[in-house]
Amino acid sequence: MSATTLTLLLPGPLRAVAEDLVAAYRQARRAEVTFRFGPFTPAGDLVRRIRAGETADVVVADSVDYLRELEEAGDIDAAWAVAGSRLAVLVRPGLPLTLVTGRRQVPGETPPWPDPLDYGEVCPADLVRRDLRVVLPDPAADPCGEYAVGMFERAALVEAAREKVQAGHWAFAPGTVELPGYLVRGEADVGITYESAARDLLGRGVRALRLPPELTMEDEIVFAAATLRRGPAPDLAEDFAGFLLGPDGQAVLQRAGFLPPPAWAV
Repeated sequence: MSATTLTLLLPGPLRAVAEDLVAAYRQARRAEVTFRFGPFTPAGDLVRRIRAGETADVVVADSVDYLRELEEAGDIDAAWAVAGSRLAVLVRPGLPLTLVTGRRQVPGETPPWPDPLDYGEVCPADLVRRDLRVVLPDPAADPCGEYAVGMFERAALVEAAREKVQAGHWAFAPGTVELPGYLVRGEADVGITYESAARDLLGRGVRALRLPPELTMEDEIVFAAATLRRGPAPDLAEDFAGFLLGPDGQAVLQRAGFLPPPAWAV
């Protein structure tokens, strides 16, 4: 590996874990590699940037469909599934959880790591039938928003969700990075994002609720990595992709709340 600089294009959900991945890579390889990051934007934006000619070595997207577009265009050779996740529901600071779940007793403090999602389970029907303002990432560019829409479809709640949109009780954040701001500013009551992202936000007064197991979309959510054909450091890029797939990279991702990728994607 002669090159010592690696440029990564990572989606918003990986922003919180990016520096940990870099540190673990340097330690595992005992190499002083300089990392450059593109903007932590939705996967749809990353693909558009690459198609417009932006140079990078490795791209990660939280949907294999987006990387398939790059493969068909000849920008990458193949993609490898590196992680999974599941959806969770975030609740804005100060909002009584009883208004979301109907539970009478709520824990008084944040549960300790590694299981901070013990505030209970919420049924999606409560999110669309109660007078709650809902925010999710824009499904037009962010796979997390697509998975959230798929969750409502799986729960047979599309019509009820459409009524909330028409009533003005629904908002689309540009991406997963921007979504928590809607809750912190009080512009939305609940938000739908990845559980891995929820774990990173619990110190800001935002609380998280689980969805029923059959509605977490865990069976569909895939984070996949690919090396770009025109990347300036192909050997280093391939090595970093191997690191993400290997035990050291997987350990970092799973400590951050990510899951192993679904079996069908491996």
